[in-house]
Amino acid sequence: YEFKKDGTKAALKELGPRFTLRLKALQKGTFNPKGMKWRQVEEGSSYE
Repeated sequence: YEFKKDGTKAALKELGPRFTLRLKALQKGTFNPKGMKWRQVEEGSSYE
């Protein structure tokens, strides 16, 4: 937290670098390790 000088409010302070997560694969349905169906995502696809 970052506290204001007057002591009335506290604010969140960003720590570390910003980054972007990239989608690698899609899973259809809920997690089931025995019957998973995966679709690889190709670079530049619309993820639909």
